[in-house]
Amino acid sequence: MNLKENIESREKAVRLHIEYLRSVLNEGSKISKQNPNDWKYLMMLTTCDKALTTLNQELDEIKK
Repeated sequence: MNLKENIESREKAVRLHIEYLRSVLNEGSKISKQNPNDWKYLMMLTTCDKALTTLNQELDEIKK
C-alpha cells in the first residue's frame, strides 16, 4: 500500500469514527431530554471531552 492509499484509508476510518461518535452523542442527547435524571449522557460527554482533549494535545505534539 502506497502513502496515498494509506492516507485515504486512514481518512475514511477517521470520518467513520467521527460520524459514529456524532450519532451516539445525538442519540444520547435525545434520551437525556426524555429522561433528564439519567446520568449516562453526562458520562458520555465527559468521556468524549477527555478523549478529544488528549487527542488534541497529542496532535499538537506531532505538529511541533
